[in-house]
Amino acid sequence: MSVSKPLLKNGEILELYATGVRDFTGYELYIGGDIYCVSLIPDLSGVKFSGLDLSDSYMENFNLSRANLSRTVFNSVCLDGANLSGANLSGAILVRASLYRVDLTGAALTNANLRSAEIVNSNLTNTNLTGANIECTWLEGNIYQNTIWTDGSIRND
Repeated sequence: MSVSKPLLKNGEILELYATGVRDFTGYELYIGGDIYCVSLIPDLSGVKFSGLDLSDSYMENFNLSRANLSRTVFNSVCLDGANLSGANLSGAILVRASLYRVDLTGAALTNANLRSAEIVNSNLTNTNLTGANIECTWLEGNIYQNTIWTDGSIRND
């Protein structure tokens, strides 16, 4: 018999994280409201949100470095200023997501859907975009060093 996990909201997520919980698979999460206050900017490095739907969340300046975000749905999410270095975003859905000034160094975005996303002034050094959908994606002012492009080619500029 499968037991469903509860809906977690802002403070509850941070409280569990502070106690050492890193795997939030199966939880229903709500991230919004007062969590974006500067004093509450969370460090969720190494967290596992794999397969969750975080659509419409406001995650500006979050530290999600080394996080497992594979197959996570980030539709219309604000990730401006976030640290996603070394994160696994394979198969993630980031349709219409906002990624201004994001650190994507070494991130895996293989087969991710970035359709109509905005990736601006971000660092994509050593980022893997193999198989990613970047149709209608706004890419401007980004750093590309050893970036593996959608077709598998290496981009440096």
